[in-house]
Amino acid sequence: MSPVQAAGVILFRPGADGPLFLLLKNALHATWGFPKGHLEAGEDRMACAIRELTEETGGLSCRILAGFTRSVSYHVELPRRDGKSRGYEKEVHFFLGQAEPGEAAISPEHEELRWVSLVQGKELLVHELQRGILDEAAAFIEELEH
Repeated sequence: MSPVQAAGVILFRPGADGPLFLLLKNALHATWGFPKGHLEAGEDRMACAIRELTEETGGLSCRILAGFTRSVSYHVELPRRDGKSRGYEKEVHFFLGQAEPGEAAISPEHEELRWVSLVQGKELLVHELQRGILDEAAAFIEELEH
Protein backbone atom coordinates (compact mmCIF):
# COMPACT_ATOMS: atom_id res chain seq x y z
CA MET A 1 0.00 0.00 0.00
CA SER A 2 1.36 3.43 -0.93
CA PRO A 3 1.92 5.94 1.85
CA VAL A 4 -0.58 8.73 2.37
CA GLN A 5 0.90 11.89 0.84
CA ALA A 6 1.00 15.19 2.69
CA ALA A 7 2.83 18.50 2.39
CA GLY A 8 3.54 21.51 4.52
CA VAL A 9 5.55 24.67 5.02
CA ILE A 10 8.20 25.42 7.57
CA LEU A 11 7.32 29.08 7.91
CA PHE A 12 9.75 31.65 9.27
CA ARG A 13 10.14 35.37 9.66
CA PRO A 14 13.20 37.40 10.65
CA GLY A 15 13.65 37.99 14.36
CA ALA A 16 16.05 40.17 16.34
CA ASP A 17 18.24 37.17 17.25
CA GLY A 18 17.61 34.96 14.23
CA PRO A 19 14.64 33.48 12.43
CA LEU A 20 11.37 32.79 14.22
CA PHE A 21 9.42 29.72 13.13
CA LEU A 22 5.66 29.23 13.23
CA LEU A 23 4.46 26.19 15.16
CA LEU A 24 0.85 25.07 15.63
CA LYS A 25 -0.48 23.02 18.55
CA ASN A 26 -2.86 20.33 17.31
CA ALA A 27 -6.25 20.43 19.06
CA LEU A 28 -6.74 16.65 18.87
CA HIS A 29 -3.46 15.31 20.25
CA ALA A 30 -1.91 18.51 21.72
CA THR A 31 1.43 18.17 19.93
CA TRP A 32 3.26 20.97 18.15
CA GLY A 33 4.09 20.88 14.47
CA PHE A 34 4.33 22.75 11.20
CA PRO A 35 1.34 23.70 9.01
CA LYS A 36 0.70 20.60 6.87
CA GLY A 37 -2.02 18.37 5.50
CA HIS A 38 -2.99 15.66 3.02
CA LEU A 39 -2.84 16.17 -0.73
CA GLU A 40 -6.21 16.44 -2.41
CA ALA A 41 -6.97 14.63 -5.68
CA GLY A 42 -5.00 16.16 -8.55
CA GLU A 43 -3.07 18.52 -6.27
CA ASP A 44 0.72 18.77 -6.37
CA ARG A 45 2.87 18.98 -3.24
CA MET A 46 3.61 22.71 -3.49
CA ALA A 47 -0.06 23.61 -4.00
CA CYS A 48 -1.03 21.43 -1.03
CA ALA A 49 1.61 23.01 1.22
CA ILE A 50 0.48 26.54 0.37
CA ARG A 51 -3.23 25.65 0.72
CA GLU A 52 -2.64 24.07 4.11
CA LEU A 53 -0.60 27.06 5.29
CA THR A 54 -3.40 29.42 4.29
CA GLU A 55 -6.13 27.25 5.85
CA GLU A 56 -4.31 26.57 9.11
CA THR A 57 -3.11 30.14 9.75
CA GLY A 58 -6.10 32.21 8.76
CA GLY A 59 -4.64 33.39 5.48
CA LEU A 60 -0.90 33.80 5.96
CA SER A 61 1.10 33.66 2.76
CA CYS A 62 4.79 33.19 2.08
CA ARG A 63 7.60 33.21 -0.42
CA ILE A 64 8.83 29.64 -0.91
CA LEU A 65 12.64 29.47 -0.91
CA ALA A 66 14.09 27.48 -3.80
CA GLY A 67 16.54 24.75 -2.93
CA PHE A 68 14.97 23.49 0.31
CA THR A 69 12.64 20.52 0.35
CA ARG A 70 12.66 17.74 2.87
CA SER A 71 10.59 14.57 3.14
CA VAL A 72 9.85 12.40 6.14
CA SER A 73 8.06 9.08 6.37
CA TYR A 74 6.49 7.58 9.45
CA HIS A 75 3.81 5.22 10.69
CA VAL A 76 0.53 6.61 12.04
CA GLU A 77 -1.48 4.49 14.45
CA LEU A 78 -5.13 5.45 15.07
CA PRO A 79 -7.06 3.95 18.00
CA ARG A 80 -10.58 2.70 17.34
CA ARG A 81 -13.58 2.52 19.65
CA ASP A 82 -13.40 -1.28 19.73
CA GLY A 83 -9.99 -1.10 21.41
CA LYS A 84 -8.11 -2.14 18.32
CA SER A 85 -6.18 0.26 16.15
CA ARG A 86 -5.51 0.79 12.50
CA GLY A 87 -2.42 2.29 11.03
CA TYR A 88 -0.99 3.61 7.83
CA GLU A 89 2.24 4.96 6.44
CA LYS A 90 2.53 8.69 5.80
CA GLU A 91 5.02 10.67 3.73
CA VAL A 92 5.21 14.44 4.31
CA HIS A 93 7.04 16.85 1.99
CA PHE A 94 8.12 20.15 3.54
CA PHE A 95 8.99 23.42 1.85
CA LEU A 96 10.64 26.41 3.49
CA GLY A 97 8.75 29.69 3.30
CA GLN A 98 9.46 33.23 4.43
CA ALA A 99 6.27 34.76 5.81
CA GLU A 100 4.73 37.71 4.05
CA PRO A 101 3.42 40.50 6.33
CA GLY A 102 0.19 39.60 8.07
CA GLU A 103 -1.27 38.23 11.26
CA ALA A 104 -1.97 34.55 11.82
CA ALA A 105 -5.23 33.21 13.21
CA ILE A 106 -5.79 29.84 14.83
CA SER A 107 -7.73 27.29 12.76
CA PRO A 108 -10.33 24.96 14.30
CA GLU A 109 -7.74 22.15 13.97
CA HIS A 110 -5.39 23.89 16.39
CA GLU A 111 -5.54 25.33 19.89
CA GLU A 112 -2.48 27.58 19.78
CA LEU A 113 0.15 29.03 17.48
CA ARG A 114 3.52 30.52 18.33
CA TRP A 115 6.43 32.19 16.60
CA VAL A 116 9.47 30.57 18.23
CA SER A 117 13.26 30.58 18.04
CA LEU A 118 15.15 27.49 16.93
CA VAL A 119 15.84 26.52 20.55
CA GLN A 120 12.21 27.03 21.61
CA GLY A 121 10.99 25.09 18.58
CA LYS A 122 13.19 22.12 19.37
CA GLU A 123 11.82 22.12 22.92
CA LEU A 124 8.19 22.13 21.73
CA LEU A 125 8.49 19.58 18.90
CA VAL A 126 8.16 16.03 20.23
CA HIS A 127 9.06 14.19 17.03
CA GLU A 128 12.76 13.84 16.30
CA LEU A 129 12.11 14.00 12.54
CA GLN A 130 10.55 17.45 12.93
CA ARG A 131 13.39 18.69 15.16
CA GLY A 132 15.87 17.54 12.52
CA ILE A 133 14.02 19.37 9.75
CA LEU A 134 13.88 22.51 11.89
CA ASP A 135 17.67 22.32 12.36
CA GLU A 136 18.14 21.92 8.60
CA ALA A 137 15.83 24.86 7.86
CA ALA A 138 17.72 27.11 10.30
CA ALA A 139 21.06 26.10 8.74
CA PHE A 140 19.69 26.78 5.25
CA ILE A 141 18.51 30.26 6.29
CA GLU A 142 21.87 31.01 7.91
CA GLU A 143 23.69 30.02 4.71
CA LEU A 144 21.47 32.35 2.70
CA GLU A 145 22.33 35.25 4.99
CA HIS A 146 26.10 34.81 4.58
